[in-house]
Amino acid sequence: MLKISGFTGFRALKLSTKRMVQSLFYNYSENNKAKNTKPIIKIKVSK
Repeated sequence: MLKISGFTGFRALKLSTKRMVQSLFYNYSENNKAKNTKPIIKIKVSK
């Protein structure tokens, strides 16, 4: 039972860290999009 609970705890920890990393990466990419949209629009308008 201890082994099972430890394994499930490890899995839960792994999942939570994975979600945390994904959310951090998503926020980072969203911030980059927000920064990069203005120059892209300017380029499109200039064309």
